[in-house]
Amino acid sequence: MKKKYLFLLLLPFILIACKNDWKAKLGWGCFMEGKLCYKSLSYSNSIEQWLVLNSKNKEYIIQIKDNRYNTVLSCEAIDNETTVCSTQQLIIPLDQYNKQCEGRMDFMKYPKDYWKLKYYMINYKKELKPPYIVNEISQNKLISLGLNTWMKKQSINVKHELICGG
Repeated sequence: MKKKYLFLLLLPFILIACKNDWKAKLGWGCFMEGKLCYKSLSYSNSIEQWLVLNSKNKEYIIQIKDNRYNTVLSCEAIDNETTVCSTQQLIIPLDQYNKQCEGRMDFMKYPKDYWKLKYYMINYKKELKPPYIVNEISQNKLISLGLNTWMKKQSINVKHELICGG
C-alpha cells in the first residue's frame, strides 16, 4: 500500500521529468511544446487526420508535397522541434483519384494494395515560411531513432474511405 501512495506522490514529478512532448503521446496535447497538433474529421469507417502547426499566431496545415492523398495515422516526438509521423498514402495520383470522383457524391473505398505506409519527419524552423520542413524518412532511420517498436504498431486501415464531392 505504501508503494502505491509513493508512486502517486511521485507521479507528477515523473511526468514533469519526461521529455519529448509526453502529453501529446498520451493524447492530451500537441507536439513541439504545443505547436504541432492533430486535426481530424470522422465519417463512415474513417478518420481523416492531418497536422496543424501553430507559429507566431498563425496556423499552417502541414502539407506533404507528393501529389498523393495522405492521412496521418500517428506521431512520435523526437524533441521539441522534431516529430516523426506515419501516414496512410493512396498509391494513385490525386488527379486520377479526382477523375474517379468526378460527378459523384459518395465514398470511395480502395483495396489494401492501393495503400502504403509512409513515414515523415517534420522539423520546426521558425525562420522559414511556412515554418517547417517535411522529409520522408526510411525505416532504417526510424530504427536509428529508437522508434522500431512504434513503427511496428503502424498499420493501414483497410476500411478507410475517401469522400467524393466533398
